[in-house]
Amino acid sequence: MYMDLLKTIHSEVKYNFYFQKTPTVRVHCPNAVGSEHYPMYHTDCSLGHPPEEINVWLSLTKNKNSGFFIMPLEDSVGYIEKYGHDELFKLATNDKVGFNQDCHNLSREVDSSLDHIYLFNSLRIHSGMQRQDDTRVSMDIRINPVDNFVHGYIGSGTQKAEFWPGGHFGYHEKSIEELIWEF
Repeated sequence: MYMDLLKTIHSEVKYNFYFQKTPTVRVHCPNAVGSEHYPMYHTDCSLGHPPEEINVWLSLTKNKNSGFFIMPLEDSVGYIEKYGHDELFKLATNDKVGFNQDCHNLSREVDSSLDHIYLFNSLRIHSGMQRQDDTRVSMDIRINPVDNFVHGYIGSGTQKAEFWPGGHFGYHEKSIEELIWEF
């Protein structure tokens, strides 16, 4: 199923890409332990992901509200230029009233329809919200266009994720087109 989804993404974007070997599946339950840290508006780059990376997000449950918000790229870049990635992460973690509320006011909630897949730049500020009434299950996959790929990229942060084909936290050993041609 994962390979079929990746092939569909490939047919839509029309470029070769490296992809996250194992997709991230998130389960957000109402009033779950740890959900008090939401909102935490951040960029994937602030968490150590490469700037060339694209986040693919889709809901696996149909919810009245997705609870997933994304800021326009122009506003996101403005915040990055003003604060930088390290300060942006500190604000996201520690300033729930000011910074996170400002980001929320500039962001839009994405549709949680099961037929929508969202692709967004790793520089876009985004956040999930604490669930109140229902459980949302979503999946995100990171892809990185082969033509823009920076070999040997190691992310910042405590895990020092290795973003290269076959890297410990990174991408599958082969690009999507390499796998398609094998079958």
